[in-house]
Amino acid sequence: MSDARTPDDRTVVDYLLGALSADETEQLDELSIADDDFAARLTATENDLVDAYVRGRLPDDLARRVRDQYVASPARQQKLRFAQALLDHQTRAATAARLGDTRRNRTGLRWPGARWLAAAALLFIAAGTFLVFDNARLRRQLLTDSQEARATLVLRPATRGASSLATVVVPEGVSSVRLTLSHADVLPLYEASLKDASQGRTIWQSGSVPGTPRGDVSEVTITVPANVLSPQTYVLELRGRSASGESEVINSYPFRVANR
Repeated sequence: MSDARTPDDRTVVDYLLGALSADETEQLDELSIADDDFAARLTATENDLVDAYVRGRLPDDLARRVRDQYVASPARQQKLRFAQALLDHQTRAATAARLGDTRRNRTGLRWPGARWLAAAALLFIAAGTFLVFDNARLRRQLLTDSQEARATLVLRPATRGASSLATVVVPEGVSSVRLTLSHADVLPLYEASLKDASQGRTIWQSGSVPGTPRGDVSEVTITVPANVLSPQTYVLELRGRSASGESEVINSYPFRVANR
């Protein structure tokens, strides 16, 4: 994949169609929350993709991928149906315009269908307005395959000062924050404690979660409810549990929460 901050068009399409790796998807999930320009690009690309699909202009392989992804999602099915309905209206309008020109040429009179064309034009404007507002909802649904919107952040163990803290933006309406922790130990299970960095007070604790080996390191994904977070600095303390059941602190991960 190209650099996460400047993904190319093919990467954006693969992201929309669920064809990227988990790491690449997570990077673009985060970018779609933090970068309005990228969010607008996602919306425009999806609109172009859906429009090309209903017009039959996609290569067979890409059309199949679009069909597979959109049929599986009720919200995306709705967008396909709306795009098809809009195309049908445009087709009927073009047919009516040609028929009206023919009748006017034969009789010298204006065909009453011109009024229908004006109404159709208003319908197209209304449809465009609907898409603008609907895109905000679709953008949130692109962040996850489930119905729950999440913010994401990859954390590294604390090695530098507070000025370089990783920051996660938590927009209004997000219900959870997914934190991916990278470390050198590979253990069967892990637990995490969320602490207020200024007071050292434990605010929230996770249950036991497994790690995922990534070469010579392991990654642990912790999902924190957004309602326990406020704009401030936190420390996520990761504990590892060995096969014998013993638990010990492995690393601490400071990060900052910001509201959009």
